[in-house]
Formats: sequence, C-alpha cells, structure tokens
Amino acid sequence: MDSRVDGETSRSARAVDDPLPEVVEADRLAEALRELAASREAVQARDDFLSIAAHELRNPLQSLSLQLAALARIAERDGSEELARLAERTRRTVRLFARRATMLLDVDRINRGVHRPELETVELGALVDEAVELHDDAARHHGVELRVRVDRSLRGRWDRGAIDQVLNNLLSNAIKYGAGRPVELEAESPAPDRVRIRVRDGGPGITAGDRRRIFERFERLWAGRAGVEGFGLGLWLAHRLVLAHGGTIEIRSEPGRGSEFILVLPVDPALRIHPTEERQR
Repeated sequence: MDSRVDGETSRSARAVDDPLPEVVEADRLAEALRELAASREAVQARDDFLSIAAHELRNPLQSLSLQLAALARIAERDGSEELARLAERTRRTVRLFARRATMLLDVDRINRGVHRPELETVELGALVDEAVELHDDAARHHGVELRVRVDRSLRGRWDRGAIDQVLNNLLSNAIKYGAGRPVELEAESPAPDRVRIRVRDGGPGITAGDRRRIFERFERLWAGRAGVEGFGLGLWLAHRLVLAHGGTIEIRSEPGRGSEFILVLPVDPALRIHPTEERQR
C-alpha cells in the first residue's frame, strides 16, 4: 500500500516539476502573437500604399480629363466630329480611372474612421444618366445592353460622390460578370421617405456561401476569370457608403440565374438614426 502511494506521489511530483507542456504552450502563444502583429503591419502597409497611390493617381487624371474636355470643345468648334467623339470617349475612360483613385481615397477615409457623408440635394435620374454614360463603352465592349427605368421625380439629400461611387460599382460589376446579357437598372420610390434602386444582371449567379462574404473587403469571387480586373473593394465600399447614409444593400442570386443588388436609401439620412448608433442604444 505504502509503495503504491509513494509511486503515485513520485509520478505527480515529476509531472509538476516537468515544465515542457507549459513551455510548448507559451512558445505557441508567442508565435501566434508574432504572426498577428506581422499581419497587422502588412494590412497597415497595404492601406498606406492604397492611400498614397490614390493621391498620386487622381490629380494627374483629373487634369488630363479637363484637357480632353477642352480638346473635344475645340474639335466641335472646328467641325471635326470624329476627333470630338474620340476625345470624349478617351475622357470617359480617364474618368473611370479617376473614380478608381477616388474609391481608394474613400477606402482610406473609412479605414481611418473619418468618412462623413456631405449631404446635398441630388436628382437621382441625373446621377444614373452620368453612370450609364460613363459605362457605355464598357457595355458595348462586352456586348451588354443597358436597360434603364428611373422615376425622374426622385431626389434626396445624399453625398453625391458616394452614391455615384455606389452606382458605378454596381454597374461595373453587372457589366463585367453579366455574361454579355442585358443589365437592368431601375429606381423607384416604395415609400415617401425612401428610394429603391435595383441592378440586375444575367451572369452566372452566386452561391449562398459566396453571398455571405460578398461585401467583405478584398473579396473577389471570380478573381481568376480572364479579362476581369479590380481591387476587390467595390462592393465592400458600396456597402459601407450605403450604411453611412442609413440605408441598406442586399443581394439576391442563385447559381445560373444572375444576380440582383437592391439598394434602399432614405430620402434624407439626417432624419434617420445610423444603424450603428441604433445598435449602441
């Protein structure tokens, strides 16, 4: 009996004295913390690069756009219609790239928590017309017909640049992923205090799993598809800009049946409680 107790006591003492399990666990924790710190540094470096790249790209692109607009006016004055059309098409391309730079700046502001909507009265029909015109060349290139149906009486107090960014992101994705089928854009007022915008495409559709992560940052569901470019930021940014207006954006899609993005905006966001503020109450 005594010898058995002594043996168990000896084994317990050895287990207590043996520091190996604790050392291994401490090493694993330290390694995990180092990896976390390295990941945070990498994310910060990426965000810093995006901010610098946006500033470096946007200014010369805006200058080039102005020069092309002047060239188009001169061509029209001199009766050179072909040169005027070429200048205008080139200017639209430059404006698209300038919007990409602006998108990067918006991402930087949101990351730093300093983005605030600058509200002004906006006519939605005019904003839609600008977005459709901007993507006309891309639609032709992809063989996509743009079908637009907008209630011309719709207007609201929104951040013009932000809503313009959202519309352009949704249209761009629909054209790129729409498999050459028609893209439909509709805008209506389901209630006096809000507007609803729908963008539909006839593309491959999106699975339930992909729908859950489609609004995440740097998410590109078809990153390997030939001819499809982008940062993987457009839908994440659209989602954040819509939330900043107190609105909602959702996707309805099934594999093989295309996708529909539904955007709902309050007519005056200043009269509504921001979703994040409402959750904090």
